[in-house]
Amino acid sequence: MALVPEGVPSWGKNSDRWERAYAHFGLEVPSERVRLTRRRRIEYLPYFNAGFVMFPNAPQSGGSFGAQWLETALHFDQHCSIGQKRPWLDQITLPLTIKRFGYDYLVADTALNFSISDRAFEPDAKPVLMHYHRWRNLHAWHQTEQALLALDQIAGPNLAARMRRHYAEFYEMEAA
Repeated sequence: MALVPEGVPSWGKNSDRWERAYAHFGLEVPSERVRLTRRRRIEYLPYFNAGFVMFPNAPQSGGSFGAQWLETALHFDQHCSIGQKRPWLDQITLPLTIKRFGYDYLVADTALNFSISDRAFEPDAKPVLMHYHRWRNLHAWHQTEQALLALDQIAGPNLAARMRRHYAEFYEMEAA
């Protein structure tokens, strides 16, 4: 599987939460580290953006990754008494599932899930997918115009016209 690291250590950075999370499943905390993608870009425990995960479509031994991730998340949510799991439950349980079921992973290029919220403008960036959280985050990025044109092509003329009507205020701000 391939994943893009999370931008910042939004959960477990100043406590023993990760140790307790891995121990809940009888696992050791991994020794490997990934480089987070925003702000100081620190080395951190495997912690990935759960919005874009590439994994095999065919079931592996023990079931499909999606089913294993869901089972891990539900079990962790219901049976592990660690605070502040929400809204990061998916991101917390993603590396737990990988470790729990013995998956290997590759760190994917940040361009595949280029998160722009809380990120300094990078004029030369060439995102494949812009992860923006809120419309207002798109305004500073010149890549937005090209992304919206690509979205129009993907959506087709009828859906693109409906989207432009629905989000007219946003499109107008982009043109200004």
